[in-house]
Amino acid sequence: MSTYSLQRSQLERALPHHLWLDAGLTICSTGAGWAAQRADLLGRPLSEAFHVVKPQGLSTLADWRALAPQQVCVLQRCGAPAVSLQGHVEDLGDDGVLLVLCPTGSSERQAQIETMLELNDAGVAYFDADERLRHHNQMLNGLMSFMPGEALGLSLEQFEERLLKLLAPSETQRNPITELLVAESAGQDDATMVLRRERPFYALIEVSIRRSDDGGHVVFVRDTTRETETERMKSEFLSSAAHELRTPMASILGYTELLLHRDLPEERRVEALTTVHRQSQLLMRIVNELLDLTRIESRQGRDMDRKPTALSRLLEQIAQSQLEAGVSHPLSLPVDCPDTLLLIDEIKAVQAVSEVLDNARLYSEPGQPVALSIVAADEQWLTLEIRDRGIGMTPEEVSRVCERFWRADASRHEPGTGLGMSLVKEIIDLQGGWMEIDSEPGQGTGVRISLPVVTVASISGAPMDHNSAIATTKVPPLDAPHPR
Repeated sequence: MSTYSLQRSQLERALPHHLWLDAGLTICSTGAGWAAQRADLLGRPLSEAFHVVKPQGLSTLADWRALAPQQVCVLQRCGAPAVSLQGHVEDLGDDGVLLVLCPTGSSERQAQIETMLELNDAGVAYFDADERLRHHNQMLNGLMSFMPGEALGLSLEQFEERLLKLLAPSETQRNPITELLVAESAGQDDATMVLRRERPFYALIEVSIRRSDDGGHVVFVRDTTRETETERMKSEFLSSAAHELRTPMASILGYTELLLHRDLPEERRVEALTTVHRQSQLLMRIVNELLDLTRIESRQGRDMDRKPTALSRLLEQIAQSQLEAGVSHPLSLPVDCPDTLLLIDEIKAVQAVSEVLDNARLYSEPGQPVALSIVAADEQWLTLEIRDRGIGMTPEEVSRVCERFWRADASRHEPGTGLGMSLVKEIIDLQGGWMEIDSEPGQGTGVRISLPVVTVASISGAPMDHNSAIATTKVPPLDAPHPR
């Protein structure tokens, strides 16, 4: 064994994390501590394998030799494992330089920081003082459509170019990263920018930049689509609710003032009181439906008392509710009723079907029939259809029929809240059911409601006890495929 080889083997054991750089700053030897990664390190330029945290701006052998032996050197391993090392530089003359290093003990802290970043709901990218991307979390890959490892080493300018490729055409005239850097240098610590991303799919993303203590920058990219949409819907809901409540309240206030301050003939007085009563009922219905929607959404179906219920019983309850409402339109019900158990909350199901029947009558000419029929049944689902011969709807109107406060009768000639079909959808969805609507202007509307069932050979006597064996073993799962 040569003297040189002996010295190198001893060096590897004595300084397990050293790095020997040749004249071109390529790693030509490592300590024993790098044994598992030696194949990946040997022959690579130092700048590719390690991020030089301190000092920066070293590009030649002469720069490194000038450090020896006084100044501290701090390196961080690129990629995994992310190890931080600290030491000093030994000048080896024309043979290069020796970096005498040891782990700083911050790898555990680094791992903790990385774990926190991975749990962050925003994409985070750290750029060093040379504006090179040195670290990022996985969330950034998804938001910026990066392949694993693709982003490391990109400059801020290249990062901005990638961002622009994802944005909507109307956004590409801007330079978001550049603008945010200008704002940050001007002292705007909270400078952010919301951009519309089109690729690979539409999203609203919020981008912000903060300067780090070491002269680098941290870029935050966050998907705000759901948050923005929720705020928009909340604003529209409050505006619509206020408008719908104000209309009957204004009518009630006006007529009560008229009754208080004027002596009206008996006929006019009865007319005014009738209007007040009707508007009060409308106001109460709006409030009740708002409370129902709020309660159902907040409880997420926990208030649903789903029990096996005979289809015949459900139809009887629906017919009874229509009689109590004083229905003037002819209503036809199924003549033959199969022996089927529906897995439903009976009260809520009656409420949902009755609401659809109310709508069918509301938008039909007086005397036009409304039909409730059974159009499909199998071992998992039973589908009821409510069909009318009313004014019908366009495809666009059908797509909006379950929006809150939206009404097909834009002129508001017919009384209503615009909440009924929203409530129907919530009730049916939370019972594991499905609703479909087809309509044609001037031809009427059909609403099909599919409900989960429990199949038995026959039903005799009272409805089955929901604690019985068949009720607990034949319940169809909520994620069973819906009929289409």
